[in-house]
Parts: sequence; C-alpha cells; structure tokens
Amino acid sequence: MKVIVHPEVFSIARLDPSADIPDLAGIDWYSVTRTPNELSIVAPKKYFKKLGLECEREWSCVSLDQTFDLSITGIASAFTKPLADAGVPVFIINTYDTDHIFVPKDRCDETIKLLNTVNI
Repeated sequence: MKVIVHPEVFSIARLDPSADIPDLAGIDWYSVTRTPNELSIVAPKKYFKKLGLECEREWSCVSLDQTFDLSITGIASAFTKPLADAGVPVFIINTYDTDHIFVPKDRCDETIKLLNTVNI
C-alpha cells in the first residue's frame, strides 16, 4: 500500500458543540465535524493561533494513496492493527476517496514503516 506523508504539522481542536465554525477561508486542508457532543476541527497547526483555537499536540498526516469502494469491509482494521500493536495512537478522518491517518509527529517515521507492511 502506498502512503502520502503531508509536510504540514496538524493539530486537533475540540470545541463546544454550539460553537461557531471559525472562518477557514484560505486554509486548503481542514476537516470540521459537529456532533451533539462536540465540534472538532483538524487543520495545519500554523493556523490555530489565527483561528483562536487551542490545539491538541502535534500530528502528522499520512494518507492512503488509494481509493476504496465504500462496500469493502476491513480497510480501517487492516491499517490500524499494526499501529495498535506498536502502541501508535491514531486519529482517523475518512473521506469518500480515501483515509487520512493522523499520528503523533514523533511517531510518523515508524508509522510509515508499519503501513508499508500492510497489504490491502
């Protein structure tokens, strides 16, 4: 499985579920999810100060360079199992086209090596 490592350092913010979504204009890579319990924002860390957000550690983003049919089962478990076995924490964003795996910045090289062992 081929992976793409994004050069940006990312952060994750958790806001109150009723919070307004900050102005994300000009940011080309972000994710916003609102649930009844929270508003989560993932974006490159360099924008967090501008957005007035407190960030949760520094994360690297590794994306799977493959599109998976939405009917296929077991994709996430295939790539998270070796990471879990190695004790690598993950935060995953799934999109229609692929999966983006956020890992602590200091574990990125290890993550790449582990993901290169996965056959999907």
